[in-house]
Amino acid sequence: MDSDGYISDRKGQAVYTSTEKALAESVSELLWSLGIKNAVTTHASTQRTDWSRPSVECGRVATGETCYTVKFTAFDDIRVAGLDRKQSSAVSRNPESRSHFRDIDKIEPIPNRGMQCIQVDSPSHQYLVGRSYLPTHNSELAAAIALYCLCADNEPKAEVYSAGVELNQARIVFNVAVDMMAQWHVLSRRCKLYKSAKEIHYLPLGGVYKALSADVAGKHGFSPSCVVVDEVHAHKDRTLIDNLLRGSGRARRQPLFFCISTAWDSRETMRTPLTSGNTSFSGKSAAEAQTSVFAFFHKSIAFLGEI
Repeated sequence: MDSDGYISDRKGQAVYTSTEKALAESVSELLWSLGIKNAVTTHASTQRTDWSRPSVECGRVATGETCYTVKFTAFDDIRVAGLDRKQSSAVSRNPESRSHFRDIDKIEPIPNRGMQCIQVDSPSHQYLVGRSYLPTHNSELAAAIALYCLCADNEPKAEVYSAGVELNQARIVFNVAVDMMAQWHVLSRRCKLYKSAKEIHYLPLGGVYKALSADVAGKHGFSPSCVVVDEVHAHKDRTLIDNLLRGSGRARRQPLFFCISTAWDSRETMRTPLTSGNTSFSGKSAAEAQTSVFAFFHKSIAFLGEI
């Protein structure tokens, strides 16, 4: 930045320029890995015709090369330039600016090109995905799926549940969903949060999303369209799962059961509590349905299997 960049004195945005494409792309990748949103643009490279005069007065001529520009706004605790005269132009990040947010442009299905299951061993179980190093976590993924099934699945009077051994555990995914809803005006206008009951109601279709504990005695009579089972390894048996499955298999067009865990390393070990019962993941008995597909996420490990 000291030799090939500057900091705008109007917005405090840092700008790095180079005619080397690989170098500019490496700078961009470094910024993404630090969690700093950035953009790379290109324009024709020029140089001065008279180096004795200021840049705005000297006149410029095209060099025939392409100039790559990387624009970004760093966090307040990150020094961008080593030279004080350049660093003095930096300003605090505006929390309302686009540099704080990432937008979803579109979602498209793609064919399975083959994948390798990986495991990330960290206390937070977070991992970075994609070229832009997007941080993700099982709870965020499960909360997004729960909100989708509540609002975008076109299911009349949808019933979405986060199920855990204890209510506080079930509320982890639910609370993430509440934060997501609050940050997106499209959802916040169509949904109503009942804090005391820990419920989200989707007003257009009368759907409801709530957290459930493994208090089996009171978990009959539901008709869930989607269930997120958090920390499934902690469930001593699948009684709660069976009770919810029986209500969804015959009453819902396309029920989804999404199980996540952070404890197991063996695929067969994970399948055991999910396959030991007499009810399949379609909500039908073993005699009515021989196999069904379930989705299971363990840290950053994704499995699809049949039971």
